[in-house]
Amino acid sequence: MKVFMIGGTGLLGSEAARELIARGHEVSSLALPPLPAGAVLPPEMKLEFGNYLEMSDEELKGHLNGCEGFVFAAGVDERVEGPAPHLRHVQEIQHRDGCPTFQGKHIESECQS
Repeated sequence: MKVFMIGGTGLLGSEAARELIARGHEVSSLALPPLPAGAVLPPEMKLEFGNYLEMSDEELKGHLNGCEGFVFAAGVDERVEGPAPHLRHVQEIQHRDGCPTFQGKHIESECQS
């Protein structure tokens, strides 16, 4: 079976690729450059560097052509930083009379007598 993987150079992705290849499957992976320090990848895995977050749907579909399986193994990566949250999305919990309130409503389960 042909399997496409996003995140095949990380700990989980590389181990999943190794297991799939050992079971006779063909694995291709999309991963961020550069390779993580000390990464030991299965030599049979086809690897392409790129950022799936910057790809169009059509580009991603192109990677899936001819594949019967898909593995998403991308995790948190210090090489990619997301945008800061907008302040309008951040709500603060305020305390009044020993009870926290959220959006003006008491959170009764958290009240201190």
